[in-house]
Amino acid sequence: MAPELAQALRSFESHSPEATEGLGEQLGRHLPPGSVLTLDGDLGSGKTALVRGLARGLGIPGPISSPSYTLMVAHGTAPVAEADSDCAAPRCPLYHYDAWMEGREKAFLSQGGAEWFHADGIAAIEWGARLGPLIPDEHLALELSHRGPAERAITLRARGAGLVDCLVAIRAMPDLKEVREL
Repeated sequence: MAPELAQALRSFESHSPEATEGLGEQLGRHLPPGSVLTLDGDLGSGKTALVRGLARGLGIPGPISSPSYTLMVAHGTAPVAEADSDCAAPRCPLYHYDAWMEGREKAFLSQGGAEWFHADGIAAIEWGARLGPLIPDEHLALELSHRGPAERAITLRARGAGLVDCLVAIRAMPDLKEVREL
């Protein structure tokens, strides 16, 4: 019988896309490499905004958009050029998946997607619930929902000691502006 995984639940309310990105940035600063995140919620609920913040927290520059018509986009995997020597290298890569389209789970498996879950980076999977049993037991599940035109409820469920520690650290961060615990 496998030991029971540590678990934690935190809920936040965001009043702007910037606050949602700020929560993602805090996650990016504290998530251990090898973490798997699932992001679920209606269209426009802030999944990609949160991933943009996550990338910023990992030290990954540049635009981050939803990989809607591609299965996965890797960010922060290229070496930092000498010309950019004043830029710090990302803490670890970000593998940004989109499982929205029908049949993505088969494409995900055929392209070796599950191997990225135990890689050196962070795997962020929009519409991750669609992958069901392909998601590792230890993961961070984020549920985003509309509360108003710009307001979002964001629930984070962590399974695994490293992810629970991450949620504790975020809860204590003083610079998490415009996002309050429910």
